[in-house]
Amino acid sequence: PMLVGFALTPPPPIARPCGVALTPRCGSPHASGLLRRLRSPEVSLVAGGSLLLALVVNRLATEELLNSQSRADLIATVGPVLLMLDGLSNLAITPAEPEPVSLAGGVAVDWLDPVVSGDARRELAWATDALGAGLGASSVAIWRAGGGTLAACGLLTPRAAASPAAAVVPGPLLQKCAGSAAGAP
Repeated sequence: PMLVGFALTPPPPIARPCGVALTPRCGSPHASGLLRRLRSPEVSLVAGGSLLLALVVNRLATEELLNSQSRADLIATVGPVLLMLDGLSNLAITPAEPEPVSLAGGVAVDWLDPVVSGDARRELAWATDALGAGLGASSVAIWRAGGGTLAACGLLTPRAAASPAAAVVPGPLLQKCAGSAAGAP
């Protein structure tokens, strides 16, 4: 069997007439650092903004505008706009995470309606857990039109925790949603 392999080896030295051999570099650290800095989003935004400003100043300073200049200005705006869009797309923006707040005065409740049984009970427990984890909510209540509260978990007021079956008191918006076929107000 024939084995083929590749190895990364430096390029051969280049002979010069003065007798000094130079080894070509595949990437100078200074050149790559400069290119990296020029490619940064901040430079793209500043360069694009400066070019657009120069176009506006040129346009305002010119007394007599020709059709060809209008077309040239229109074409010339494409470059700076693309530079700015590239800078914005490469800009790493990280949103500030809100500081968690501990709630005081609530009573921890994990209640399911005793009338619900079997698979429906398991699904309700899963739904309250998934909604609480996915939405980052401190409490979740599942309400059924005409049937009242089916499940409540999380932190509830002491009055709602005393009777979880009556934890949800439907207001006008909830009654309107429950009355519509789509479930939307």
